[in-house]
Amino acid sequence: MSRASLAAVACAVIVLVAPPARAYMCPVVIKQAEELIARAERGKTTPESEALLEDARKLVREARANHENAKSKKDHDDAIRKARTALGLAEEALKLQAP
Repeated sequence: MSRASLAAVACAVIVLVAPPARAYMCPVVIKQAEELIARAERGKTTPESEALLEDARKLVREARANHENAKSKKDHDDAIRKARTALGLAEEALKLQAP
């Protein structure tokens, strides 16, 4: 097989395998968000950090619902986006915690 043919086959495999793999990313990102939220909750929260954590918890619930009730790739993408946003909020809450 020539290099060009091998590259074409590799690209085809990536294109065919990548979309389903993204669908399975939802639980991983949701779990990461839940773990970071739990870590932030163990610290000394401030009113600002508690508000961020509440928003993060809400987004994780929405992400889980999007994933569990997914009917299309868009639903999985929405779940991942919400879980990643929750991760960002939890990280910010950690930074705002009292020393």
